[in-house]
Parts: sequence; C-alpha cells; structure tokens
Amino acid sequence: YRAINQANRLLEAGALIELEDSDDEDTYNDIIAQARMIRAFSHFQLLNYFSTDLTDDSALGVILLDFVPGQDAQLLRSTNGEVFDLIESDIDYARANLQTDRSTTFISQDMVDALEARISAYRGDYSRALTLAEDLLDKYPLATRDEYFDIFSDDSDAEIIWKLERTFNG
Repeated sequence: YRAINQANRLLEAGALIELEDSDDEDTYNDIIAQARMIRAFSHFQLLNYFSTDLTDDSALGVILLDFVPGQDAQLLRSTNGEVFDLIESDIDYARANLQTDRSTTFISQDMVDALEARISAYRGDYSRALTLAEDLLDKYPLATRDEYFDIFSDDSDAEIIWKLERTFNG
C-alpha cells in the first residue's frame, strides 16, 4: 500500500502540472505511465496475498486505491473485478505512453507484457499468458547454469525483465 500511495501522490501532483512546451508531453506521459504501472503491479501483488479467488471477479479482493486517502479513511475491500479493472486501465495507459521498450531497472513495455502474462496465468487465461510469455522468452532466454548464479549477485541480467535497482548504502 505504501508503493500505491506514493504512486497516487505522484499522479495527483502530476495532474497539477501545466506543460509549457509540447516537447515535454512525451516525458510527462512516460512518468505518469511508470507511476501507474507501479500502482498496477502493487495492486496485483496485494491480490496475490489477500484475494480469496483470483479467477472470480466477484470474490473479495483488496482495498482499491486510485486516490490519496485521508489519514482517517477506513476503506472497505473491493471485488477482484473492480481491482482488475483499475489494473487493466493502468496497463492500457502504460502501453500507450511508455517510452522505454527494454530496460531491467525502469518500467518498460516488456515489463508491462510480463505483468500482463502473469495476471493472465493467475486468472486462467492461459492462451494469452502463453502468447505473451513466448514473446518475452524470445527476447529474454533462460539463463545458463553459470549465468543463473550470477543473477543473484547482480553480475548478470540474463532472463531479467524487470528488477528493483538497489545500491549499497543507498
């Protein structure tokens, strides 16, 4: 919820920005798309932990946050369908506005595909999940035995589509 709240704060503040130069519009939309993908990813992570049945749209999901709540807010859980509708709208916005195709540490079109593949698999849409996964496997083949161990020490980006960038003492 902290990541969702921070993304929503950025989105709320971003709505107040008036662009003076139309050349900045693509960069602005890219930043908004990245924030929306962080929100979509975080909602999906929460659903994985707390939903009673991801394949049932009417099942109890998590608190849907597409705004910055007040400190005294006591919100109810939404249904899976309501949360997945928000996730899908965030994914659609990101698909249309992200400027990065491939990057392991920034939200990219490939990360959007990976998240959508995972959502599709968890929701039982295996044909969509397979199509997206096969496309990604063509771009990010599985690591070799030697590369696999290097992934965990950040010495290799083999098969990595997206990861959190961490810095020592950061």
